[in-house]
Amino acid sequence: MNTGNRGKEIKRKILEAIAPIMLGIFGVLLAIPEVHKEIIRVNKSYIIVTVIGLLVLHIAILIYYGCVDARENEEIDSLNVEIDSLNVEIDSLNEEIDSLKDSLNEEINSLRLINNIQKGIAENEELLIKKLCKTYHINKNNEKESRTYKFNVKQIDYLCGRIFSVISERRKKISIDVSYVIKYTKKGGKVYIKQIAYHNEVSRPSTMGKERLIATEERYDATLLSSNNINSITLYNKEEVEEVLHEAEGKYLQYIGIPIQNPNKEEPDSVGLIQFIVRSEGEMFPKKEFELILETLLNISHYFSNIHRIQSTINKPVREG
Repeated sequence: MNTGNRGKEIKRKILEAIAPIMLGIFGVLLAIPEVHKEIIRVNKSYIIVTVIGLLVLHIAILIYYGCVDARENEEIDSLNVEIDSLNVEIDSLNEEIDSLKDSLNEEINSLRLINNIQKGIAENEELLIKKLCKTYHINKNNEKESRTYKFNVKQIDYLCGRIFSVISERRKKISIDVSYVIKYTKKGGKVYIKQIAYHNEVSRPSTMGKERLIATEERYDATLLSSNNINSITLYNKEEVEEVLHEAEGKYLQYIGIPIQNPNKEEPDSVGLIQFIVRSEGEMFPKKEFELILETLLNISHYFSNIHRIQSTINKPVREG
C-alpha cells in the first residue's frame, strides 16, 4: 500500500472511531454519581440529544464509507473485467506467437534439410567426376563400344543414396524411397526401362534391375517415360497418389517424379526418371516442405543429366588416330 492510501485508511479509521469513543467517554461520565446528578440537574434532554447525535454521526460516517467502498469495489470489478479481457487477448497473442515460432522453426528445419541435401551432393561432386572419368578411360583403353542399356549405375546410385541418407537421417518418422529409372533403346528399336538405383529402409522392389518393355509395362514410371514428358509430377497426398499410381495399393502417401531430358536432343525426350516416394509406414511431409524437396530435386537434377551426357560420350565407338 502506498503512502496516499495509508493516509486515507488512517483518516477513515479515526472518523469511524470518533462516535464510539465519545459514547464510551460519555458512558463513563454517566457512571460517576456526581456527574450524573449534575447533568440531570442541568437538563436531562441533553443526554438524549448527545447520544442520538453521536449515533447519527457514526451511522453517517459508516454510510459514507460504505458508499466509497461500493464505488471502489465497482471500479475494481470493472478493472478486473478489463484485466480478464486483456489476459484473453494476451493468451491469444501468445498462441499466435507460439504458432509463428513453430512455423518458423519448421521452415528453418526444412531449409536445413534442403541445404544438407545440396551440400551432401555438392561436396562429393569431385569424387563423382573422378568416377565418371575413370569409367571413360576404361572404355577408351578397351577400345570397345558400350551400349546405352549397359548404363553404369554406380554414379546414379550414389546420388540417390545421398538424397536418401540426408533426408531419412533428419526425418526419422517419415519412410521414403529414392529411386532412378532409365529408358533406353536396344537393337530392333524396342524401348525398355530399368530401375537401376533404389534406396529404402524396407526392402528392394521386384522391379529393381529388371528390364521392362515400355510398350507393355503398366506402371506409372513407364507411363511418364513413354510420354517423353519433361515436367515434374507432384502428388501431395494419399488420395492423389492412389488416383494416379494404380500400383500403389495404399503403400504410398506422397510422390515426386522428375523426368531427365536427353542432353543430346533439343526436343522433349526423357532418358531417366528420379522418383521420390513417401511410404505409408510413417508420417507425411508438410506441403511446404514437400515443395522445397521438389525444388531441391529439380535443382540437382542437372547432376543426373550430366551423367547421361558423359555416359553418351563413353558409349560412342573409340576410333584409332
